[in-house]
Amino acid sequence: IETSEELSILSIASVQRSDSANYSCFVSNTFGRDSQTVVLSVKVPPTWLKEPQDIRVKAGDDVVVECLADGLPKPTVKWISSKGKVTTGEVLNLANFRTASSETYECIADNGIGDSLRKTINVFFSEPLRLSQKSPLKQPDEPVVQGKLFKLTCSVESGTLPVNWTWFRNGQQLSNLYKDYRFDVRIVDNYARSSTLNAYYISDESEANYTCVATNASGSDSQSIMLKVEILSNWINEPNNTVAKLGDSASIECSADGSPQPVIQWCRRVSSETCYRVMVPAKFDEKYSLMQVKRGESARLKCNVSGDQPLAIKWTKDNVKLEKLGSHSYEIFETTTDFGLLSELLLRTTQRTDGSIYKCEAENTHGKDERTIKLVVLEVPGPPMNVHVKEVWSRTASIVWSAPYSGNSPLTKYTIQYWRHQSAPHRLHEFVVSNSQTTALIKDLSPGLSYEMTVVGENEVGRGEAADTVTFVTGEEEPSAHLDHLNSRGRDPFCMEQSMRNLSPSDRL
Repeated sequence: IETSEELSILSIASVQRSDSANYSCFVSNTFGRDSQTVVLSVKVPPTWLKEPQDIRVKAGDDVVVECLADGLPKPTVKWISSKGKVTTGEVLNLANFRTASSETYECIADNGIGDSLRKTINVFFSEPLRLSQKSPLKQPDEPVVQGKLFKLTCSVESGTLPVNWTWFRNGQQLSNLYKDYRFDVRIVDNYARSSTLNAYYISDESEANYTCVATNASGSDSQSIMLKVEILSNWINEPNNTVAKLGDSASIECSADGSPQPVIQWCRRVSSETCYRVMVPAKFDEKYSLMQVKRGESARLKCNVSGDQPLAIKWTKDNVKLEKLGSHSYEIFETTTDFGLLSELLLRTTQRTDGSIYKCEAENTHGKDERTIKLVVLEVPGPPMNVHVKEVWSRTASIVWSAPYSGNSPLTKYTIQYWRHQSAPHRLHEFVVSNSQTTALIKDLSPGLSYEMTVVGENEVGRGEAADTVTFVTGEEEPSAHLDHLNSRGRDPFCMEQSMRNLSPSDRL
């Protein structure tokens, strides 16, 4: 402050937003005093509160992106898409995203002070992967023989790149670092549309279940194969000469191993040669299994039966026979194996109705056996039921709902969403409650306003469908601010209109 006999100057260096105020100067002498008040309004250019970022989505997703800026006066925010569409408001909402290509959106925040804030983001579209059904993971055409090399290849039929490939052997992940004296692995083209697994030093331990998994931003798909390795026959128990007394029983043990499993015959040499063969009835090693699959993905149910040929396998769903031909929703494949027959039921795109009990019955001339597979289709939860507002106050509201269909996966949480119900877009508010709750209290509302709200359930598969929107109006309350410039005006003999200043819109009479 600089003061002389005739003048006083108040200087503020590096003006800040907090310097906005009313400033009063008082002067006095022996004859009296006087004062003067001036208003200092500091205008602040926009700054980011929350800068929007790129987002990657898949078809059907609800896209919500926030672009928040601060300044004085408060900046106005708008979005401009790469197609020229303009949307006002801080929140960009794209419901049920269906665009099959990426788009860009520019957020602009401006208050007329300084340069406006601009940020362009990309909304990347990612199509779920689907592995090739025309060239599936399968047993190599050349026999896989002990001591040689074999290759397995997986290919992507459709989906968005890049693809990350992962290989498993009996559930254990393989990598280029997986190496010992029995098994040496090389994985090539790990980010292309196909991946090849090369394995060296083949032994009996190379015979295993191999799975390739392809993953991108929208999900994954997998294929598996039980690799068969040809191993030379070798004795487990070699038969030896046996001496027995006349009339006694004699037992001679003979067993061998190899792949395919050796066929053992007994021959009796006297005046003529007679051979005896062991007959093997149809048999499943695994009688029961449980399989889970996400809705929309493919499911491959397998029945691997051992026994003498010819073998026949029949599939049923809930005790209703499934025909091999005549259906667009499934296919049945059969492959002859060294030990019997492998039958596979492929459900192309699983739906809720596919969740059921499947049975495969195998039969040959020596007997029959049965295997049961329970298929559980996992999906996102349904919309919460009976959503309604129980009680409403001026700044809070109590809401209640009933648990939705779980999608065969336990619910993990609920998200409550609410917003102002007016013609212009308003910011979406949301908060999360635990899966055990079916009630919630919405707080920090404004009195005398209309709101809309909904509830969304979520499980391990993803976020489900939102419940039907419910509208409610908060109660009025007495003004909390000081009444300034209260004016009254008669409109007619029976009505009087009052108005006031310096009150928030929610407190206006």
